Amino acid sequence: MKGKVLGRASITSITRLFVAIPKWKHMRNDAPKIKRHFDRPGSRREFASAMYFLVYATVAVLLLSGCASQPENRVRQENFIATADFYWHYAALAAAVYKSKGVAQINSRDKFFVDSTLLARAIHAQTQDLESEQGVVTPMEYARKRFFDRLKRRCSANAGHAGDDIGVHFIERTCGPNGGSEGEGDGEDESEDEKVHGFAVDIPQVPTDCEYIEDRTPRVPLETARREMGWEPIAELRRNFYPRGWSVFVPGLEIDVWRRPRSMEAGTEAVEYALVYRGTADAGGWLSNLRAVTAFTPLVWDQYRQARKATVDLVNRIYSHQVLADALAEKAIDTKILITAVGHSLGGGLANYVFLRIPQITRVVAFDPSPVNGSSLFSAFPVSPEEAKQTKRRDRRSVMNERRLQNVDLSPIGKSAPIHVLYEEGEILTRLIGCNSGPMWGDEGGPSVSCHSLDLSGGSALKQHNMAALACKLWLVRKGHPTR
Repeated sequence: MKGKVLGRASITSITRLFVAIPKWKHMRNDAPKIKRHFDRPGSRREFASAMYFLVYATVAVLLLSGCASQPENRVRQENFIATADFYWHYAALAAAVYKSKGVAQINSRDKFFVDSTLLARAIHAQTQDLESEQGVVTPMEYARKRFFDRLKRRCSANAGHAGDDIGVHFIERTCGPNGGSEGEGDGEDESEDEKVHGFAVDIPQVPTDCEYIEDRTPRVPLETARREMGWEPIAELRRNFYPRGWSVFVPGLEIDVWRRPRSMEAGTEAVEYALVYRGTADAGGWLSNLRAVTAFTPLVWDQYRQARKATVDLVNRIYSHQVLADALAEKAIDTKILITAVGHSLGGGLANYVFLRIPQITRVVAFDPSPVNGSSLFSAFPVSPEEAKQTKRRDRRSVMNERRLQNVDLSPIGKSAPIHVLYEEGEILTRLIGCNSGPMWGDEGGPSVSCHSLDLSGGSALKQHNMAALACKLWLVRKGHPTR
């Protein structure tokens, strides 16, 4: 009964309130009358009841509008799945580069194998002789077999067959410039790194599969990315770096190289190479994050300078390798080469940086990237001599022009953008800088950026910055599973 009386009183109070509003307009110069109105017995209680009723009514309206907006939420969910479908396999590669730390590399004499036209002619002649004995053998199959056979003889007779994944892994671990002793590292450091960046190669099913719990690490579907998307690692092109003479060397840069076939319009064959840059994982990474200082500091060989030099070398090798492959296969039309720069955190900044510096890079996929990406060192278009005289601006060597913007690899979710950025909402870099879709330099133009954000994890801003957990939860989103 009391509730009904209060409800009636609230409605009555609201009615009186709206009736009184026009009167108050004329009473604004008559303060005593207003005071007498609120001094009337029960008027203040009626006013408070009216305010409470308005609050409850507002909440009810919001709840009803939330129910009415369910179709919109369904559309958003579909958009989330489309976003995850584009990013998930790149995310698996970005997580994998953290685990490649310390893997011994194949030296430059072995890399000569894939670049030598003299060896290519010899391979072509020898494969013709082998066809009658072993069936049809393609030149590249023969080249790969000879390449791994040579490594096995140099390193170990027990390394396994060239086609055996375990044997290939053993070769990668042992056939380095220092005979396999390099990169073993300290066990304590490796276990500590595993706690931060480690993951298990498996398919996640539930949100807890994406967490670091006791001795468990997030599950990342790396093998599924290889199987479904066609990615294969190119171990002979993987790069890590060593001190350079007469300069302060900043360690920690790692670049993994992956490759997959791509179908293009009009039946043109294409192949996509992914250059995956490791993010901040040690002191060298944190020092490279101070690029604003080290960029103008002489004799500092930071990861940005290393990445530029290494990427130029990798791009040249990729083109040489693909030209060799097309020549051996006697293709009438050259295979189109697409090169995607991928990275997380500092690696995302490096990916943006090499895209701006090296025109052969056709796409960027960055996860929670560092704001230090070199974009401030560029202008959108070259400065003409006349404009330079008028504005006293100097035309710089590292300038972005219209021709550079034409050689890009677009995607279904960012049709006009070659740069794709995915943020975890609430992670530390999102809170600091955010991301804006559109031309990189706003009204001045530049390459277009497509920003996407997903709210997948809880916890601290630093915890949400983890790449393995993000890759794990992107798979859950793709499959329509909950992420929390």
